Amino acid sequence: MMEPRRLVARLLAPALLAGALLSGACSSDHAADAGVAALAADSPAGRWHLQQGGRRLVLDLGAEGGRAFGEIRREGEPAQKIERIDWQPETGTLSFRSGIEGHWRWYRAVLVDGVLRGRATLLGNHSDMPAASGFIEVVTGWHARRFDQERVPRSWDVQLADGRLARIRIDRGNDPDGTDLVGTYKVFASRSRHSNAEELEYALTGIEWDGETLRFQRALADGIEQFEARAEGRRLHGRYRHDGDGRWRSLQGTRAELLGYGLSARMAAERDDWQALTRRRVAHLLMAGAPDPVDTSVQVLQARVPARRSRRIDEGRDDMPEQWPANYTLDELAFRWTFTAGDGTALERHAHGWIATPAAEGGRRPAVIVLNGHASSAWQMFDPDAWMYWYGDAFARRGHVVLGLDVSHRDYGDDPDGGNHAHPAISRDGQSSEWEQDGERAWDVMRAIDYLLARDDVDPDRIVLAGLSMGAEVAVQAAALDTRVRLTVLGGFMPDLQVMAWNGNHECWQWLNADINEYVDLSTYLALVAPRALIAQSAARDFTFSRRDPPFSADLQVARRARVAWNDQSSRFIHLLHDGEHSLRTGVRDGGVRAFAHDVARVEGDPHWQTAPATVAPGRDLFELVEQALDDGPR
Repeated sequence: MMEPRRLVARLLAPALLAGALLSGACSSDHAADAGVAALAADSPAGRWHLQQGGRRLVLDLGAEGGRAFGEIRREGEPAQKIERIDWQPETGTLSFRSGIEGHWRWYRAVLVDGVLRGRATLLGNHSDMPAASGFIEVVTGWHARRFDQERVPRSWDVQLADGRLARIRIDRGNDPDGTDLVGTYKVFASRSRHSNAEELEYALTGIEWDGETLRFQRALADGIEQFEARAEGRRLHGRYRHDGDGRWRSLQGTRAELLGYGLSARMAAERDDWQALTRRRVAHLLMAGAPDPVDTSVQVLQARVPARRSRRIDEGRDDMPEQWPANYTLDELAFRWTFTAGDGTALERHAHGWIATPAAEGGRRPAVIVLNGHASSAWQMFDPDAWMYWYGDAFARRGHVVLGLDVSHRDYGDDPDGGNHAHPAISRDGQSSEWEQDGERAWDVMRAIDYLLARDDVDPDRIVLAGLSMGAEVAVQAAALDTRVRLTVLGGFMPDLQVMAWNGNHECWQWLNADINEYVDLSTYLALVAPRALIAQSAARDFTFSRRDPPFSADLQVARRARVAWNDQSSRFIHLLHDGEHSLRTGVRDGGVRAFAHDVARVEGDPHWQTAPATVAPGRDLFELVEQALDDGPR
């Protein structure tokens, strides 16, 4: 568990309790942060942008003359004073109440590095703070000052007057004095056409940004678009025009991708600092701070089950299993973990899987955790005849220790016949969960790594995560948060999350307690993996996440944003292209895989690299690339 930093004692107002709030007045964005710059980084003083259910709130906190004060309001509505404010810096816990006599609402939250996660009660006649069971609604949010300290990187989601929706990103360029700015602009959907309105990503020119006013241009085939806007709090208001008609049209937007890495490379030390900070923030939002289990139980339900025999191998399986005998056995495992929530409540989590161990003695071996996608299971991944999810069997045939871990949903099981039942949410009885569904899945994977590292047949320096579709979605998040993962293999999951939100995809990737696109992009998770090895696959005919042709243009955009985090080790991020659909390909049958040539020079303003990219043949298949990645690079 992470421990929030203690407030600097000399800054505490003596009349307040163990963690008083320090700030100026709270009547505006600027006033809310008056005098805050000199405070300790973990002070809650200032403005917070909150989300409580479907409501957006603004919380202002401060102190004056030794008296803590504050107010809370729904965006666009009058403010309401708060009272009974208590800040405990040792635990990072903030509590207060709002309302009037007989209609009180209590809030209690944990603050980690400018990110808030907690709960609120319903309105009621509870003048004193109720028990933990009375806090029903989940609240999340972020501290304006903490995320406004640096001018860049900065991102917004904007809606144009014609209903199109776009993501604007700006960052520092390569100019040593920091005045040079770079940026991108992408229309990812529209209100009427949804993801069918997705466009290519364009580089921006003439960028001006002083922290309040933004100006830039976008060069199109038929002319230039000009944009100008002003940032006020988390919102952006402005206008745009095309030089063809010169008529100004309105735009409005909100902050996005708060935890993103940006568009430009950083020194290794700066990247490492960003990763440590971002992992704490993401873990706080995704999995309640990633608590360690206080008790672990692993039960063997079946032992030494023979490898499943093939009846008819699916023609889409290209790893030539007939050349690799299935010399392994399977054990069925049931996991149970007990841990303690922040309020002391004991919680349990259960998981299920199968582990394959080679028949031959071989000392410590690489271990691969394979994760299934929709309508599948750990058991299915060891089925040699499976349609898509056969890669557990493929890795096991090649002599690895392979743990298949069930990935499922809270409200239904993805393969009940194969043992993959519904996975109930981590929550106290009668309360909604503070965990996101992907946070629960990724936490399961992190605990599975604990199990593997305790085995005497596993090499602790060669842990691999591999998944397809939803399995890859979970794998990248677990790898982002757990640095014990040496290599991550992703199949069928390199999407633009903004496009996904409008594409009709299954909502399993969405956050329930916050807007995922307000905080992260897929490139955020990928940048957290750097400089460890990553192999990602895209397909020439996979329209699962994008309806553009070719559908992998968004994949290339995501990869380009993330690759800068590898600096001069970018060769450890291998982005493959195969000619299939939504599947994992190994290249064994074809004599090797093909990779996007990421180092090809590009002309700014020319989007051609997104539609007809160059590819190269590394001369290896997927398994050979895995072996190479495990032998090279940082451990």
